[in-house]
Amino acid sequence: MWFAGNRMQYFAQKGLLSDISDLWRDFDGFTDALKKQSTGLDGKQYLVPYYYYPWAVFHRKSVFRDKGYDVPKTFDQYRALAKQMQKDGLVPFAFGDKDGWPAMGTFDYLNMRANGYDFHIALLRGQKSWNSPQVKQVFDLWRGLLPYHQKGANGRTWQEAAQTLAQKKAGMTVLGLPHPGQQFSAADREDLDFFPFPEIDPAHGQDAVEAPIDGFLMSKKAKDREGAKDLLTYLATPGAEDVYLKSDPNNIAVNSGADTAAYTPLQKKAVQLVSGAKQISQFLDRDTRPDFASTVLIQAIQQFLNRPDDIDGLVNRHRTPEEADFFRHVRRRRTVAGKDGERTAVPNTRARRAGRPGPRRHTRRDLIVLGVLLGIPILLDLALIWGPTLASVGLSFTTWDGIGDIQWAGLKNYDNLFTTYPQFWPAVRHNLLWLAFLGLLAAPFGLLLAVLIDRGVRFSRFYQSTLYMPVVLSLAVVGFIAQLILSRDQGALNAVIGGRNPTDWLGNPQLNIWMVLLAACWRHTGYVMILYLAGLKSVDPGLKEAAALDGASARQTFFRVVLPTLRPVNVIVGVITVIESLRAFDIVYAVNKGRNGLELLSVLVTDNIIGEASRIGFGSALAVVLLLVSLGFIVTYLVQELRGEQQR
Repeated sequence: MWFAGNRMQYFAQKGLLSDISDLWRDFDGFTDALKKQSTGLDGKQYLVPYYYYPWAVFHRKSVFRDKGYDVPKTFDQYRALAKQMQKDGLVPFAFGDKDGWPAMGTFDYLNMRANGYDFHIALLRGQKSWNSPQVKQVFDLWRGLLPYHQKGANGRTWQEAAQTLAQKKAGMTVLGLPHPGQQFSAADREDLDFFPFPEIDPAHGQDAVEAPIDGFLMSKKAKDREGAKDLLTYLATPGAEDVYLKSDPNNIAVNSGADTAAYTPLQKKAVQLVSGAKQISQFLDRDTRPDFASTVLIQAIQQFLNRPDDIDGLVNRHRTPEEADFFRHVRRRRTVAGKDGERTAVPNTRARRAGRPGPRRHTRRDLIVLGVLLGIPILLDLALIWGPTLASVGLSFTTWDGIGDIQWAGLKNYDNLFTTYPQFWPAVRHNLLWLAFLGLLAAPFGLLLAVLIDRGVRFSRFYQSTLYMPVVLSLAVVGFIAQLILSRDQGALNAVIGGRNPTDWLGNPQLNIWMVLLAACWRHTGYVMILYLAGLKSVDPGLKEAAALDGASARQTFFRVVLPTLRPVNVIVGVITVIESLRAFDIVYAVNKGRNGLELLSVLVTDNIIGEASRIGFGSALAVVLLLVSLGFIVTYLVQELRGEQQR
């Protein structure tokens, strides 16, 4: 099961799919629009469509009936309706874009209604520029609607937004057919209705409909090709779709011969909407390159929702996919210098005692055991650490999507990284902020707690256990806990504070980084406390007594006697803090996938290498940058340690 349109064409172009044009000659019940979405760039068919679901403007019938609202046909009527809803105490548009893709539906409809289907598809395929007047017009139209949208969209999921529609707190929402109904009770689903996105330019009307199509493909290397073709032929029949839709009433059969008798009123209306469409778009992240959608457009739209007045800056940073192509211990022998300047091994100067045998010679079995014990860890280290590291360095100078041929790119990835990629410098700043916050707040606070507990306060065991408890939690779990507390609409903190305009702790990019850092400090402080507590226990009490006899105060004793003896612990805490700062990933990914103000280098590496982006070369360049930053701290630490050993 895969997506029609551009997503299918991408794999067909790579030679990974089998041509099934011969099957299509016998298919019946598919429109020309469906056939077009199943056709590759070479004019051959590669997909058997199975179901679709249209996007539209959803609302509750009872709300429209009770308030006397009319379904808008034009954009002006649409905006006027939103204004009236706001006067009536409703949120005109339920809206949540925490996942990054829901807002794409609104952009698609605004673009197709204002500029037409052909311009929309050309834009997403890189044939039109993102800084064109037409694109600026789309964002300007959207900006005019934003005052009527639910506040804090980047910190809210589409499920939470749809719940406000179900609770009659919101009047409308732009979503796909399966989405809003999932948040309605069974008794209320009949009250759910929709209307087509209104007309903006009469030249384009409401001709285009957003209706993502899913279907089946056949691999180029299918073992049983005839059996696979027989299955695809069956899946193209109305009977096959009838069987599926009995278990999933949220979608629509693509075959016109499918039995619609069991359809709900909403499904029947969806059939009418799509059957009357002159063009069918798939969805923004399906009609363009997946790497461009996931690593550029999601962040661009979320940035627009945060700062809608900076349209010129937005479109100039995100133009075409091509321009966005910016878019991964041996013991030391002791040696001395000989008279001739050469370094020779130090001989064993111990005299053998009389009657004692000489050194035992290693047998062949000893050498085999030694080779196995040392060889296996070394091989694993080379295969799992150094091999991938060197491979990432090499791939960073190439262009590769993980499927086709590897092409040499030279320094292009690094040039794009430093000059073009919008998320890079914010991620660098955030990593440095993590380092400063953990190093200057969590570490000193952990030391303070360790000193207080070491003085033997009452219930010290309880405090020690309680403060250490967060350390046993992974950062991903800490991220989920943070969401339960800090969610704008359902979080415990806003429930306690109250007020008509709750604070968007995790959706506002000016706030979410600080909230996440506090959550990370909550975990990191306990770890630092335990390390310093162990170091304080090892301090010689005689040093403190001697300082007291010399008349030193408690403060002087700590800073001039105790703290210098904790130097080894300070080094360990510093190394751990650097590691935590650079490898931070789990918590921001759990909160919002590392977007909208929570960008980190580790997240950018993952987004570009893993998943639909598949920009292996560019992601490897990001990984190399992260490696070099890490090596800077590691080399500094090793140099200081070696100098310390020499001085001792």
